Amino acid sequence: MAGIAWAGAAEIPVGLCWTAIALIATRLILALRQPWRLSTSLLLPALFFMIGGVHATLDAAPPDDPAHVANLVRQPVDAIVTGRLRQCSLGRDGATLVVDAALVESAGHPPRPVTGLVRLRMPAPPDDDIVPGVMIRARARLSAISWFGVPGIFDFRRFLADKGILVGGWIRSPLLIAAVQAPEPGVAAAITTFPARLRHRFGRFIDRAVPEQSGLYKALVIGERGGVPLELREAFTAAGAVHLLAISGLHMGLLAAGCTWIITWFLTRSERVILHVPVVKTAALLSLPVLFLYGMVAGMQPPAARAFVMVTVFVLAILVNRQWDIANNLAMAALVILAFRPSALTGASFQLSFAAVAAIAAVTHGPAE
Repeated sequence: MAGIAWAGAAEIPVGLCWTAIALIATRLILALRQPWRLSTSLLLPALFFMIGGVHATLDAAPPDDPAHVANLVRQPVDAIVTGRLRQCSLGRDGATLVVDAALVESAGHPPRPVTGLVRLRMPAPPDDDIVPGVMIRARARLSAISWFGVPGIFDFRRFLADKGILVGGWIRSPLLIAAVQAPEPGVAAAITTFPARLRHRFGRFIDRAVPEQSGLYKALVIGERGGVPLELREAFTAAGAVHLLAISGLHMGLLAAGCTWIITWFLTRSERVILHVPVVKTAALLSLPVLFLYGMVAGMQPPAARAFVMVTVFVLAILVNRQWDIANNLAMAALVILAFRPSALTGASFQLSFAAVAAIAAVTHGPAE
């Protein structure tokens, strides 16, 4: 965390840091054959500090691929984008699409192969055949993501950059977007888009089942808050319960308990299973894939990722008959999240989620105990 914060506050000499990391790692390897000393122990924080700084610096660097869509769209331009739809979110003021761009066509330029994600917004929902996983073709006004907020408020541009989205666009009408015939996605693309497709189906089901309250139920079940009416969101905020609209530890905990109970009930129907299989451990282990899938469907935001990692560590501790420690568990969750997304450290979601759990742990496992 200190290294990531250092990278955000100053420019880091990456080459010098790589040299320091190599020297420290070599010294630690050589120390394995010697008695462990205090000076050697101090090298471990230094090593993680350097790794955190380099990791955050490389993660925040602009893409160096000349074919990346961000390097081709430097000025606003009317273009036709072809790519595979990653996400499709419906809100009060239209729809938001995230496309894995493959081709970009603009006036005076032939179709150019590109890479990277493009965020497209439109004033109305697209046709029913435009769902995550399909190839689409859309005419939009493309430009680099810009944000004109004052310092200290939520940085929307950085929020999208953390997700790999550097280019956005506006589709004036649903008539300017259509699904196109394309080969079936490969195994990797199918796996990548499966959570988004499942989330989209859940959203459509909720829209049909409870049309008047679909925005609220989609926020509670799949974490899609774009359809929550403004007055309802303000009511949740005034009541101090706005956290219920985000997928967090509460959702993961309830799902983990429910899955474990259901799987345990099924396993205990067989006397042979009871005699030969540790039922509770097996049920807890089998609940992890369900939790992971739910977290992916919900977007695996920091609160959901923290809850999933903590539940995973808890289950692994049960499997190997080790004592579960909330401080180590919380530190492990932070390490895993920051290893994949170092920029999450500066996000309010990450900070509030971990601060809340740390405060609960301090109260429930404090000196009085």
